[in-house]
Amino acid sequence: MAHSVRPFAGDPRAGLYLGWGTGPRRKTAAMEHTRRREGGRARRSGNAPLPQLPWQSVVNPYAPMELLSADQVESIHLTSLRILEELGVEVMSPRALDIFKAAGAEVDFKTMNVRLDRELVEKGLRTAPSTFTLTSRNPQKQLTIGG
Repeated sequence: MAHSVRPFAGDPRAGLYLGWGTGPRRKTAAMEHTRRREGGRARRSGNAPLPQLPWQSVVNPYAPMELLSADQVESIHLTSLRILEELGVEVMSPRALDIFKAAGAEVDFKTMNVRLDRELVEKGLRTAPSTFTLTSRNPQKQLTIGG
């Protein structure tokens, strides 16, 4: 009986699939076929590699799309501040809880809940950089985000 799904290790029926188990193995038509299917690079090993364009920095020449009005964006921002103040956010890392506490947030270590007042969030937004750079192993392929 050939199935396409391999059973998990704890399945008591594992020996029933594809002849696995302690009994004698029966050859099936699927077992007669010994050539493996290979994909990806193995399939193309005899061929030349796929051509790639040379690296160039990505620059968006268009202005950002404004899907929401300024009033709608402000309403979302004020609601998010209210949620952070009143409900807070659950933070699972004890180290992060310590960092929030040191920054002045209200931290409940028992429930791992952090509440942030408006001034703390606004201070964080003022000090966040407007751009940052993602750097790969090859420093010539840096990508700047924001701006």
